[in-house]
Amino acid sequence: MITVSYHGWFYLCLLTIFLFLSKVSTSFALSKEAPMIREKIRQKLSVYLRRFAHQLDPRTETCLQGGLTLVPMPGFEDFARDIKEKIEKGSIASQQRYTAVDIVYPKIGEHANGEPYVELSKEHVGGHDCILLTSGPGTRTMMMDTLLVLYYLVGRDARRITVINGYYPLSRSDKDEGDLILALAPFFAREVISICGDKLSKIIAVDLHASQIVLSLSPGKITEVNLGRRLLKQAMQEAQRSKRPFVIAFPDDSARKRYEKILEKVEQELRIHVPTVTAAKRRSDSKSSAVQYLIGDLDKLKGAIVITCDDEIATAGTNINAATVFVKEYKATEVWAIVPHGVLCGPAAEKLGKKDCPIKRVFITDTIPVKTRKALQGLTDSNILHVVEWWQDLAWVIYQHHWGKSIRNLR
Repeated sequence: MITVSYHGWFYLCLLTIFLFLSKVSTSFALSKEAPMIREKIRQKLSVYLRRFAHQLDPRTETCLQGGLTLVPMPGFEDFARDIKEKIEKGSIASQQRYTAVDIVYPKIGEHANGEPYVELSKEHVGGHDCILLTSGPGTRTMMMDTLLVLYYLVGRDARRITVINGYYPLSRSDKDEGDLILALAPFFAREVISICGDKLSKIIAVDLHASQIVLSLSPGKITEVNLGRRLLKQAMQEAQRSKRPFVIAFPDDSARKRYEKILEKVEQELRIHVPTVTAAKRRSDSKSSAVQYLIGDLDKLKGAIVITCDDEIATAGTNINAATVFVKEYKATEVWAIVPHGVLCGPAAEKLGKKDCPIKRVFITDTIPVKTRKALQGLTDSNILHVVEWWQDLAWVIYQHHWGKSIRNLR
């Protein structure tokens, strides 16, 4: 015998009302508004039918974390709307539970005296599983705004809080520099945990610059997901289509360790074997480095496309210097760069846009939103910058995490 919850009967009543309204609407068939009315009814019916089917399913489980709510920081509103649509349509997995998604938009501003304020009600927050969407770089404004909104989520009685950082704040500051600068990578995580306490489920971040960042909090509190495989596969497929030889280059040993397993998987998928080289760099600080020598399949560089693999590109100075070595000293034809995080700050756009720049293509994701940065428009229009959207991966991560499933498969 199938039992139906009170919510199920509620949706059944709504369904009956909508069916009645759909019949009534046929009397307006000759009016101009009829198609629009029927389309609205059809959309509402599809939503409530899925919800009712969800209530009738004897295997249905209620998520113990409460309803799912997305909390986008400014600039991430479109991400939230796309994710909501994908999850509610049920296109995440073959046996996906129906999951309603709410979105709340915190309003952040300043008083006349310059002090900040936040406007955020308890609706869709109290008792809900709240996912805050944000990303670095970790500017003072970005971090302060994020911490203020987290403070409000706690104050509005969110049942559980998860912070998703596309680009982890202060990730480049992973070690002390000289006598004056301390490593700041743990700072953000420790401030988050001090505000959220036991309500913090996880901080989820993409392609961390330094793996030791996960040790900033207790085990499992910081989880890394990787998008390098998606970028590498796309770049390798495009190189194959060009009918030219290509070589994978790792700018240092840490990049090699990050990408070598990914490369093996992509090679298996494409049924090819690709020569590789690894650079030894001398880094004076977090801002500059220089290639000292290369090891690997050096004889394969001449006349080839070199695809460099790293975790981010900022001012592009280091990337261009390394690319120049490949082209001038080893006679590579051109260089492509794959980097999940397109920081692309300062003179990066101008440098990459020059005709004599040895880097001809840059493959990035939009962990740091690209559409709102007008300075990068020229690079995308000229086919130098290739942006791989990650919101569909993000929807999968959020759905899996909400229902207590592993998100590590994205690695």
